Amino acid sequence: MKKCIALMIILMVAASGVFAQRLGDTVILPYIFLGTTKANYDRLVKLSVARDEAGIKQMIYNGEAFIVAEGTRGKVIDSSILSIQVRILDGKYQGYSGWISRDLVQK
Repeated sequence: MKKCIALMIILMVAASGVFAQRLGDTVILPYIFLGTTKANYDRLVKLSVARDEAGIKQMIYNGEAFIVAEGTRGKVIDSSILSIQVRILDGKYQGYSGWISRDLVQK
């Protein structure tokens, strides 16, 4: 029964457009921090919620996160339920990849 409910929730979320980005899609990013790995992205979110600017700066200094300019294009190369990994297509970090929340990008 629990598996059935979980599957129904996933299907409802998918139908609502949350999974609008597919592998290979090009998306437009806002001015945003990206984590270089999924684990770094999760840590970045926690630091952002805690408003820990020093922690975020340390992640950038360590190469665990980076910032892209608004309007930067990215190609979706991996995904999870709430986030996607994008390969940066232009700008200072062209060729880099990073994780970002699905709901923060535009198609």
